[in-house]
Amino acid sequence: MGPHRTPVRPCAHPHGKLAALAFSTVVDTLRETLARWRAMFALRPEPALVRARVSGERVVAAVRLAVAVLFGTVASATAPRDIIFALSAAAVVYAGTILLLSWKVPHPSLPWVTTTLDTTIVTLALSVFVFYGEPMRVLTNKLYFEAYFFVLANSVLRYDWRLVAFTLLVVLLEFLGLSAFVGVRWDVATLEPPPDAFSGIYFGLRVLLLAATGMSSVIVATWALHLRLLIGTDQLTGLPQRRPFLERIEEELRRAGGAKGTLSIALLDLDDFKQFNDRFGHVAGDNALRALAAVLQKSVRTTDLVSRFGGEEFVVAFPRATIEQAVRRTEDLCVRVAATVLPGTPEAQRLTVSVGVASWPADGLSFDAVFAMADRRLYEAKAKGKNQVVGPPSRGRLIHLPEP
Repeated sequence: MGPHRTPVRPCAHPHGKLAALAFSTVVDTLRETLARWRAMFALRPEPALVRARVSGERVVAAVRLAVAVLFGTVASATAPRDIIFALSAAAVVYAGTILLLSWKVPHPSLPWVTTTLDTTIVTLALSVFVFYGEPMRVLTNKLYFEAYFFVLANSVLRYDWRLVAFTLLVVLLEFLGLSAFVGVRWDVATLEPPPDAFSGIYFGLRVLLLAATGMSSVIVATWALHLRLLIGTDQLTGLPQRRPFLERIEEELRRAGGAKGTLSIALLDLDDFKQFNDRFGHVAGDNALRALAAVLQKSVRTTDLVSRFGGEEFVVAFPRATIEQAVRRTEDLCVRVAATVLPGTPEAQRLTVSVGVASWPADGLSFDAVFAMADRRLYEAKAKGKNQVVGPPSRGRLIHLPEP
């Protein structure tokens, strides 16, 4: 036997290791990215986002109807074909129906449905060329293709980046699917108009521009929501301001009306706040407003609504609460406020509040009517000596300042 030889194993090429490592890194990154996207889409949206989306849907519905009427009129006049007229009429009926639904049935899922239908209507308009034996115009038509950009722009008005991303996905799938059908069904080189009006690069650039517009729209929608929430939040106290509060009230009134329920509101105003500011300064006044806001936020239920309406005036809404329940809860709020030592003031300074309480539908059939009644009762509380809650007759009582 010859001498023992150890078998020689071939060494792995260093470039192969690097390629495998790079591939593994790319795969892991894609998996992590997809997992994050899936988690973001699975998150339940905040109530503020749902309200913004519903409010934006109404704006989109009005714009859609105006464009459907204008576009249908022009299209029917320039292309007097029965199918064009039928599609135009259907678009107007559809737009009018969605506008009505956006006000009567403002369901959070409505924008997802309408954006899909909007995209499908544009795709059907492009499909008309296939029906009339002009499939090349599916790939080269500019007017109907640009309607996809209109759909993407409208999706931004819903303030939800996930809805915009969904719209972009539907647009790309429908347009690429219709284009693929034309490419498989016909020989593009033999179609009319002449193929020199179309090239693979031209088609790719159109799709790339569409995708880039969609990605920009996602960013715009994100910032639009951020600005909307920023504008709707009081920077001093962190409480919602008038507009988002009224949007929530609209929802609660619709819900209360459908269930024949109730909704009560309390209008609170700090007593002698001007004198407090004059004595301790505006910094101490700002601290007092923050302290009051903190007390209100901690003292109400998660279903209650708190807002700063301006100056030293605050509003609390109690959904599905009777006037008696609202008065009792407001009295408890007043006791908590009066017991709060204000920061940055000597001698353990405190403030009290005067409150007017009113209820829907007992005091009015609209928020404005109920608010006006609460405002009158607030002035009544001030006139009676302040530091008290005034509701309907026989339901107001003095709130004593607790001992330090």
